[in-house]
Amino acid sequence: MPQQRLGVAVLVLVLCGLCGLAARADMVAYWAFDEGQGDVAYDSSRSAVPHHGVLSSGTAMPTWVTGGTQGVDYEFGSGAIRFDGSNDLITVPDHGELRLNGSWALGFWYKFNAEPGSWPGLMGKGNWKNATADGGWGLFETASTDTVNMIKYNDTTGWGAGSASSTQLRHYAASYDSTTSTLSTYLDGVKVGTKTIAYGNNTNAASLLFGKSPDAYSPFNFDDMAIFNTALADGGVGVGQPAAAGSEVARLFSQGAATFRAPAVAGHTGPGGFERTDVPSGLLYWLKADSGVVADGSNNVSAWGDQSSRGNNFAQATAGSQPQLVAGVLNGQPAVRFDGTNDRLTLSSPTTPTTVFIVNSPDQYVWLAGLWGSDNPSDKGIRIDVTTGATAWRHPGDANDFTNGTGGVMYINGTATNTFASYGTPQILSAYRGASHPATYNVTQLGWYYSARVFDGDIAEVLAFNRVLNSAERQIVENYLSAKYDVPLAAGDVYSGDSPLKGDYDFDVFGIGRVNASNVLAAAGAAGLAIESYDGSLGDNEWVMAGHKEIVNSVVDGHWARVWYIDKVGTVNADLTFDFSEAGMEFAGDVPLALMFRASEQSSFTALGLQATVVGDQAMFAVPNALLQPGYYTLSAIPEPGTLALLGLGMAALFGRRRRAARAQTYSSQP
Repeated sequence: MPQQRLGVAVLVLVLCGLCGLAARADMVAYWAFDEGQGDVAYDSSRSAVPHHGVLSSGTAMPTWVTGGTQGVDYEFGSGAIRFDGSNDLITVPDHGELRLNGSWALGFWYKFNAEPGSWPGLMGKGNWKNATADGGWGLFETASTDTVNMIKYNDTTGWGAGSASSTQLRHYAASYDSTTSTLSTYLDGVKVGTKTIAYGNNTNAASLLFGKSPDAYSPFNFDDMAIFNTALADGGVGVGQPAAAGSEVARLFSQGAATFRAPAVAGHTGPGGFERTDVPSGLLYWLKADSGVVADGSNNVSAWGDQSSRGNNFAQATAGSQPQLVAGVLNGQPAVRFDGTNDRLTLSSPTTPTTVFIVNSPDQYVWLAGLWGSDNPSDKGIRIDVTTGATAWRHPGDANDFTNGTGGVMYINGTATNTFASYGTPQILSAYRGASHPATYNVTQLGWYYSARVFDGDIAEVLAFNRVLNSAERQIVENYLSAKYDVPLAAGDVYSGDSPLKGDYDFDVFGIGRVNASNVLAAAGAAGLAIESYDGSLGDNEWVMAGHKEIVNSVVDGHWARVWYIDKVGTVNADLTFDFSEAGMEFAGDVPLALMFRASEQSSFTALGLQATVVGDQAMFAVPNALLQPGYYTLSAIPEPGTLALLGLGMAALFGRRRRAARAQTYSSQP
């Protein structure tokens, strides 16, 4: 897809100014402490394993800092956390990534609020003073000299006398390179010490605690805590020198840990925006009739190419058994038509399907017609019910039926049922494998998978996952399919942008949502936009969904032609991240960017007045709930001050919004 510049006269791109802002995937934990409420300190590192911290309850609960003076009460974002020095505590469950083995680094902002007692602790994991292999690590203050220290395997390293302050937050960083056995410490970006020490392997399984040491609690403000599983570079400076400009240590101090987060996933994703298609993921195969179909001049289909990364292509070499590619069948989308006689497509590689979605329209009743299933083992899959004329799929049936046994569930258009409206009516079939059904299909077939049990009708899209999708994920995929094919959902419809009244924003629908604590999807992305809830704001039965209608992106009137309709249910704060390359656009540097909004297609776009944090070629906006309203969003260069209009709605939220990495590559659309 050709890339377009965003405003040739406006954005003259200079990437070298951002070359130091590439995100690092090796930040394994990051607590921004911007939640402002609640009993969870969320890990927002985008690490594969989140390390959320739980605040103690009652009088032992630390206090959220919301507002105040930057540099005194908080440093980055919109807040921090305060411990009272009596019994306040945050507990993070143990994980190997938190044990500081091999190379590692950490950084945080700290200010003590009262002269602490002896050996007051900032944080700790396990028995610090144990020099054996199960020893832990921690940080504490020497009150008599106002020195912050780190201890690991009973070896103490300090940041120097007077390094602790009661009047301002200061930044502390430590970086250990296991290849050279070198530990370096930094105070406010300046290298204050280095030593050679060989640490053993830490196997201590204790939780990581913020707020105390084994000896004592401590009263202090705490912000922007990050842990890495690699050493951080400082540009080769000596002790007493500031870390080199643009180095990782300097960036951590001046720009904040948020800029080290792994990039938001804004493309190369499957339906719903949560499984990758550029690397192996839980998506086994993805067949869609608008892409990857190989057909001859008579529209006879010889192959249907898998759009996941796995290459699980379906094929039919026999001309007489090839189905037809038919255009404009469902909401203008094509489908593959099976004749009910001998048409079928075959995948010869073994797979382990656990959750499947099939957009289909059966034309007529055929006894035990096989829609999708296995020929090896024989006669296994999803088929029409045995009752003559039944408008139903066989469920739960017997062990030959995909949904037979514990865990087996079938949905039609979002409702848990095996019955459908009528023949000739398109439907979205979703199914989970039951425990009584074989886990492995050595040969999978579409159209019929057992002699004489043939499917007569259309198939537009097939998704197979090797895992059980949670209820939120299933519902989001169903909304994607519903919007694309104009198949109404009987239950679980949380996206209205696909309606004609809203403008039919039917493409690449994805989103985030939560049914309950066990069924949640907090981050997703597609076609150049990513959505991620922040500060734990995504509650039960809350959703943020998005879709667009521009297949090819370009620039129109200084903004992206690709406009997203964003729908919201509930009270949610969310990061909206625009990815230039995933959107088919050429990113061009250090020109201010603005998040634009309009309430209807007939109204004009206005800038929301939010700051853009730019990392690589991604621009992220932290959008508070008050500003995250259903409507139309796109990305633009900042307009001239004379044309700038801020929405009245949510102005108060702007002053309290979190400004991640305020010292980072940050642009404001306020004049």
